[in-house]
Amino acid sequence: MAQITTAQTKLAPRSPEAPLLEIQNLHVSFNGLKVVDGLEFCLDPGEVRVLIGANGAGKTTTMDLISGKTKATQGKILFKGQNITNREPHQIARAGIGRKFQVPSVFKDLTVAENMQVALCLNPSLVASVRPHLQRKDQERISELLSLVGLADLSQQPARHLSHGQTQWLEIGMVLAQNPELVLLDEPTAGMTVQETRKTADIINSLRGQHTILVVEHDMTFVRDICHIITVMHQGKKLAEGTIHEIEQNQDVLNVYLGSGGVSHA
Repeated sequence: MAQITTAQTKLAPRSPEAPLLEIQNLHVSFNGLKVVDGLEFCLDPGEVRVLIGANGAGKTTTMDLISGKTKATQGKILFKGQNITNREPHQIARAGIGRKFQVPSVFKDLTVAENMQVALCLNPSLVASVRPHLQRKDQERISELLSLVGLADLSQQPARHLSHGQTQWLEIGMVLAQNPELVLLDEPTAGMTVQETRKTADIINSLRGQHTILVVEHDMTFVRDICHIITVMHQGKKLAEGTIHEIEQNQDVLNVYLGSGGVSHA
């Protein structure tokens, strides 16, 4: 379920030149199997970064480590220069990191607008949070976000009536309601039609400069539409990093993943 918090605890200011997120020599093992093995990369403020790699490369586990769902056995995760390694998920969310999981989880019995009200955390009580009497600024924020994710006309629809793609967009809206500086999106286009995938790319591109975004994705057409830089993972490590063109020409990536078909066959 989208992480919902009652407040954001902002970390100390950082130098404008510093990365927003730094992954330093990160490790985690499950039952002796190294899933993330010495991973290192950085994200600059406002960047859209995509993690790609075969199933089992460690992409989702990396998201789990950043968001606090999984605890690292070694290494550091720095957010705005502060060490957030192995903090609890609610602490990380309050610090300014929001995550949308691969399988969307919204409140099916509430309307689209009510889901957004809960995400805004207008009241710690769920029942009180969906009261019809909202402050004007809250109403405006909900309207703005629903317009951004293309659900303004469906605000009074129960969430159970949404299509799969619309449910994904609602959860993106709920994450954005927290106003995170860093947004983690785990396979946001999984199960979507071509048209829904294009619209999701439009949503992400509309967020450029407002949020830093880290995406795990397999659909390389979608990746081409949104990314600044690609980080390629293999067996828990960073295999390569660069633009689409650079990744297409990288011999290590070609050997491991791509073959003669190019990056679209990853």
